[in-house]
Amino acid sequence: MNDATGQGKAPLADDLSRIVPESPEDKADILFDRVSESLRDHRDTRATKSDLRNSLIRADAAFQELHDWITDGKPLPDPWRRAHPDHPPA
Repeated sequence: MNDATGQGKAPLADDLSRIVPESPEDKADILFDRVSESLRDHRDTRATKSDLRNSLIRADAAFQELHDWITDGKPLPDPWRRAHPDHPPA
């Protein structure tokens, strides 16, 4: 996976939208990471209700994108591919 600059540097967690996937498997991993990151946005107990609501909205949108990807028959994210090696590739 390369970042949008082509430098190949590992992106920061909040820069997932700038990653250019090199394969369908990379795209699946990016979608999975977006869901994970949005759910981790506010571990801090001082987050406001508005902050938490916005995090859930982002998480829901990210999950819907991942759901659409998978239901279109495209590759699973890496953690799921490793957990189910018997699952045929897309």
